[in-house]
Amino acid sequence: MKLNSIRVISGEYRGRRILYSESDGLRPTPDRVRENLFNILQGDIPGAAVLDLFSGTGAFGLEALSRGAAYAVFADKSGECIKNIKYNLDSFKIAPDKFQMLHSDCAYALKMLNGRGFDIVFMDPPFESGLYTESISTAIDSGVVDGAGLIVTESPEIKPFDLPENAEVTDERTYGTIMLRFIRPKLPTAGG
Repeated sequence: MKLNSIRVISGEYRGRRILYSESDGLRPTPDRVRENLFNILQGDIPGAAVLDLFSGTGAFGLEALSRGAAYAVFADKSGECIKNIKYNLDSFKIAPDKFQMLHSDCAYALKMLNGRGFDIVFMDPPFESGLYTESISTAIDSGVVDGAGLIVTESPEIKPFDLPENAEVTDERTYGTIMLRFIRPKLPTAGG
């Protein structure tokens, strides 16, 4: 089986290769996009609890751990992706108390993590899956994202998804054909 790799951009594991096997639909976030994303999040990562939902290569969670996140949960329904992420965690010698792995689809992972209150959730589902709106809404309603938490989505720039009523976009950035959206739970209005 052919292995590909992408690199950790900064932090403790800077320059280390994240290995992954080719699989249908696996679309790693380009280095340039990840670098820009983590430059934006640099003040939020140290000490954060992060959820890498639809993990794929696990690059978001691994980069966050490299930059000082306290804890990362990796969730993906692909057994091959979970196996590769575990291999990379082991090869980086990341302590087992710094991560959790969930071999499950998004809906089950969010159910299992109900009330956990992550600081940052990264969502990069298959672009044509239609899972964005429901996943964001469920993450907020279930307390997977706390009131001050942040959801970052990666989606195609030409096909933005509908935002659920319980969420608001605080920033959007476009890099070529990829759009990153920074989303927070919508705070209740006075009297509402």
